[in-house]
Amino acid sequence: MTWSFGRDLKLRIFHALALIVLGCSPPLAHAADAFYFFGDSLTAEGSVQTAPVMWPSVLQADTSVFQGANFAVGGSTTSAYLGQVNSFLNSGDKITPNTVAAIWIGTNNVQIGVLQGQPVGYIAQNAFGNIVAGIQELVNAGVKNFILLGVYDQSLANLLGPANATSFTVRTEAADAAQLLNGQLATLKVQGATIQ
Repeated sequence: MTWSFGRDLKLRIFHALALIVLGCSPPLAHAADAFYFFGDSLTAEGSVQTAPVMWPSVLQADTSVFQGANFAVGGSTTSAYLGQVNSFLNSGDKITPNTVAAIWIGTNNVQIGVLQGQPVGYIAQNAFGNIVAGIQELVNAGVKNFILLGVYDQSLANLLGPANATSFTVRTEAADAAQLLNGQLATLKVQGATIQ
């Protein structure tokens, strides 16, 4: 299998790693007046957070912007992300030209999908469709700025990793689904949205 990532995806992965490791944020983040976070346990903070310091806290500290809210919920798939978007839209929070929606979702779609035997293309397309639908809802409500992170290769970690004796086929399908979804996210364009 050959791994190839487009320039946009490489930049998003670089931004995510820089954000987490070095505390550097995408340029869009520095103009923000509020961050609204959407995602799964990789973004959720509080009792379900997966690390001592989560990327939303690093982003807020790096930009000194602490306005907004975190709607992420551990265990979420992209279907649940649509519910998070709905919760935000019903929250009454003010949307300004500098509001930023920060999204990291899709990991659980890959994990659950391959374990249920769903086709790789279906997993990626279903996750991608929900992500686009959520972004479109946010754009329609007035959010114009987005930080969108791709999913990581689960064939190397967590439940699907080699240490858990998951079959090679399942690990390969997880890697393929993540790569396919990331390829779609890397080329995502939504009219009226700036996505970094």
